[in-house]
Amino acid sequence: MQTHLLVTIVVIGVLWILQRIVLAIAYRRFTDPWTRYRWRKTIAYLFLAIGILVIGREWLEGFKSLATFLGIVSAGVAIALKDPLANLAGWPPVLDLVHLGLGADGHTASLVPGDPVLDVTGADVAVTGEYQGRRRMTLTYPALNRARRVLWVITGEEKAAMLDRLRRGDPTIPAGRVRQDHAIVLADRAAAGPTER
Repeated sequence: MQTHLLVTIVVIGVLWILQRIVLAIAYRRFTDPWTRYRWRKTIAYLFLAIGILVIGREWLEGFKSLATFLGIVSAGVAIALKDPLANLAGWPPVLDLVHLGLGADGHTASLVPGDPVLDVTGADVAVTGEYQGRRRMTLTYPALNRARRVLWVITGEEKAAMLDRLRRGDPTIPAGRVRQDHAIVLADRAAAGPTER
């Protein structure tokens, strides 16, 4: 039993070190984030499979009961796949693009002035209070601010004042609390007002 544990620890350590070395080499060769991501995922799955095979073979020799073996393997697989599955699906989830509009009152994504949903930080989606006769489901600020890119499309003269406040990052309007460092604003001439030339 102690030999099995020692072999397991050594195999995990060696595979972890080899994984780091291979990733370091790949990161030196490739600078594109998508290529690095694919390398990281491929290497992680490859070394996970090797680890399961080597460690499984080591432990299989000592087990007489198939039920005991399957119980330990399923627990190990669940623990081992927790991070790869979370990484594959993304946790917390990150949207590539969020397309937002801007209301004349400064609302966006059904985040309206005075609604309690503006203060939700523990969920990515929430249900709003009533606004214009309807309750809505909306992304919350944590989900919006994790997005890789935000595209604002703003039209109409009645939104010119709010667009100016959005550009200044005014946190007193709901739209002003969305991160602007990764945002692109497309506005028509009426909404852009006199500030655009």
